[in-house]
Amino acid sequence: MKRNKAVILAGLATWAMLGVAHAVTNNAVTNGLLNAVDTWGVGSMPVAPDGNVWNANGFSLGVGTPNNTTETFYGSELVLPAGSELNGGVGWKLTLQAVTFDGGSLIKNNNVADDYDFSGQPITITANGATFSTFNRNHNINLKNGNLMGSGDLVYSRLGGGTDLA
Repeated sequence: MKRNKAVILAGLATWAMLGVAHAVTNNAVTNGLLNAVDTWGVGSMPVAPDGNVWNANGFSLGVGTPNNTTETFYGSELVLPAGSELNGGVGWKLTLQAVTFDGGSLIKNNNVADDYDFSGQPITITANGATFSTFNRNHNINLKNGNLMGSGDLVYSRLGGGTDLA
């Protein structure tokens, strides 16, 4: 009995594609808090990893209100394109899933270390690069439990006065 290989292969491809979940991209619509529905223009924020991409879309995203906040962002991937900023609050501890820097910035603008926990997920820096900035010396940006990937440059800068980046 002859079988039509093309039909069998097409059937397998169709079967394999049925199990693929397609991510939704949510774009920020204004500057605001990372976990606020108004920032994203959505009805609710995820409470567990959601499989979606959350694109800062050129806006500034903040957290840490009140001070010393521990927060988790459950979007499966946070994308920070050029013009986008992720700003920490005083003593901010943020747990994220995957993050892609596509020209965006992480800014440390207070006197206490900010901790970013990436839950073993990738921190990707595209060819557009990433900038990590502090305003003063000895203001630590602690990146934990992430896998650094990508081909872009990571630029460290100091926005405040002084002569070194220490």
